[in-house]
Amino acid sequence: MTTSDSFTILIADDDFEDLEFFRFLFSHHPNFEIIRCISNGADIINVINNSPKPPDILLTDEVMPIITGTQAVRHLLSHKMAAEMKVFIISGIENPASKLEFEKHEHINFLKKPRTLVDYNDLPNEILKKMDTENVFRV
Repeated sequence: MTTSDSFTILIADDDFEDLEFFRFLFSHHPNFEIIRCISNGADIINVINNSPKPPDILLTDEVMPIITGTQAVRHLLSHKMAAEMKVFIISGIENPASKLEFEKHEHINFLKKPRTLVDYNDLPNEILKKMDTENVFRV
């Protein structure tokens, strides 16, 4: 993949401020096209289930109401809806059990939830590295 690659991304986080920051960050990055920003795992399933094509990337918080990010990913896997997308589960706390559960799925990645502005700004670069491309842009 090259630096000109553009990836569609679905973003899910129940923290409104984090969600708005992710929206700002990824909407100003030339390598990402936001499909939607949503606030729970049930909406992840609904959006992907009703889309003609799944997003290239799902960025989801691990702990959310209604259905957690990991529960949504589990559902997508069991219904063969996650095979074509890279999944990034972010969390402020490390959950070894979740990592162990998904370790056989190379397209599912766990990332530490950003805490500082530098961490937030570096998130697209972290994702692009996992997508085998380079970040040429910083907000």
